[in-house]
Amino acid sequence: MAKEGTEKQLTFFEFTTGLAFRYFAEEHVDIVVAEVGMGGRLDATNVIEPDVSVITRIGLEHTDYLGRTIPEIAFEKAGIIKRGAPVVTCERDPSILGIFGKKCDEFEVPLVRIEQDFAVDCIRQTLSGTSFNYSGKRDMMDLETALIGGYQAENAAAAIACLECLTEKGDNITEKDIRKGLTNARWPGRMQIVQREPLLIFDGGHNPDGVRMAISTLEALGTLPMTFVVGCMNDKDAREIVRTLAPHASKIIATQVNNKRALPADTLYEIVKEEFNGHSSVSMTSSRGIEMALESTLGKGVCVIGSLYLVGEAIQWKERNVRE
Repeated sequence: MAKEGTEKQLTFFEFTTGLAFRYFAEEHVDIVVAEVGMGGRLDATNVIEPDVSVITRIGLEHTDYLGRTIPEIAFEKAGIIKRGAPVVTCERDPSILGIFGKKCDEFEVPLVRIEQDFAVDCIRQTLSGTSFNYSGKRDMMDLETALIGGYQAENAAAAIACLECLTEKGDNITEKDIRKGLTNARWPGRMQIVQREPLLIFDGGHNPDGVRMAISTLEALGTLPMTFVVGCMNDKDAREIVRTLAPHASKIIATQVNNKRALPADTLYEIVKEEFNGHSSVSMTSSRGIEMALESTLGKGVCVIGSLYLVGEAIQWKERNVRE
């Protein structure tokens, strides 16, 4: 739709973001956690006045829109920094922190940094979840979440640091509240254990950094090597994703999702054959790819990875085929 007298068209994301904000207002919600779609500075979500902002780690993604260097992307991310809202970050790179710090100084808000203002110690990772210790304005030991992976402990620590900022503004958030929230947190499609015999995992890692995080977690869990069912979108670095998976794969099955932006399975399969010397095959549908992997599992299990769209289709397959 376009505003009368203009030729400006709302994108689907802009329109649905507006609908969401209207719904939140009508329902009088207490807290909204709004994640940017891309970047930050020019994102549709950036019309709000936040109580606290958080920037996790920065990687090279959406480079055609955000810039081809980390400092350029950091500048776009820093666009969510606004007056009156403390900024929590898990970034450690001094050059990036310098960009954030300059923006925070401009708006006279504190920059709350991991390893300086708060810290996390991941003490246990299992197929059932993650345990960690947190230190910040208060210390909390043996926190537990069903989310799997050391990076999830770091994300949880950032969330706790945000809550501590809100507490300073007058919100009454107790340690009991935090522990309950962590225990109940679920994130379908992120290191999701679908079944254990044979082991089947769905992970939405869709860029090289995300896939590296997944591999690090799978290594900590002791589940490597695995059979990987891989599908990518055509605007992602599929070759680097395959290169990241290859040293840890017993088999790679290339597939594609039912989306016009999907990288064709045959194209991905050619990349797999160039980058991986082990067993490989191709499936034109994600559901058949999963079934092929389970029919002849090589390694310690099966992991579906490479695209959030792929994991979405995989979850639909699960609902039809896997009993809880």
